[in-house]
Amino acid sequence: QLGKALGVERSRYDDFAEFSAAVKDTVRQLTATPGGKRVIDAIAVQLKLNPETIALLKEQKSPEMLFRLLEKHLGLDQLGISVESLVTAAQDPKGAEAQAIIEILLRDSGSANEDRAGRAPVPVTTDEVGLYRVAGGRKG
Repeated sequence: QLGKALGVERSRYDDFAEFSAAVKDTVRQLTATPGGKRVIDAIAVQLKLNPETIALLKEQKSPEMLFRLLEKHLGLDQLGISVESLVTAAQDPKGAEAQAIIEILLRDSGSANEDRAGRAPVPVTTDEVGLYRVAGGRKG
């Protein structure tokens, strides 16, 4: 989704490594030239930005505002994942950044070993009469 929002289409690349390198290059370009009109115009179409926002983005000396808009559009902000960390994770799927993102996604989906408050889930089952019990607990 980040690639698409940046105007980098996955279908143009033979494999994920080439695709993630193209996404990284686009992010680098935005970092080097935050007001890059061509890239901002492509992103503006994907995010359906209004003309005032587009003009403001083109005046920026830093890509931070654009990155925050991308994070909000993709829902990354709600997960605490930045554009930069997502790009880093895509470049090194077995690295620490990728593992951190996987943990965040597992936690968000409810598949992790902890709930959102960091507590271990309590396994619950029903007994023979249909009453809920802590799994592995004593009957009675």
